[in-house]
Amino acid sequence: MVTDSPDSQGQTLNVAPSPTEPPSGFVHDVYEHVWIIERPRAQVWAWLCDPGTFTDGQIPPWRVEFLTNEAGETGFAEGVYNTH
Repeated sequence: MVTDSPDSQGQTLNVAPSPTEPPSGFVHDVYEHVWIIERPRAQVWAWLCDPGTFTDGQIPPWRVEFLTNEAGETGFAEGVYNTH
């Protein structure tokens, strides 16, 4: 069912909740991989938390964007929206 929403632009689509069980024939599988990075943990986290890790060298038209939050912060800060 589609309804007009007074609080948004456009229509709101009402959909059924997602299934609680996987579909018939679904095969549960786990993939694990270990990377050994010969750098201090703090240095690795700094690299992972740097938006440039994800934005530098992007190939158009695909891109990751970090939109500034209300406090003017960007990157991996609370309230920052990132889109792919």
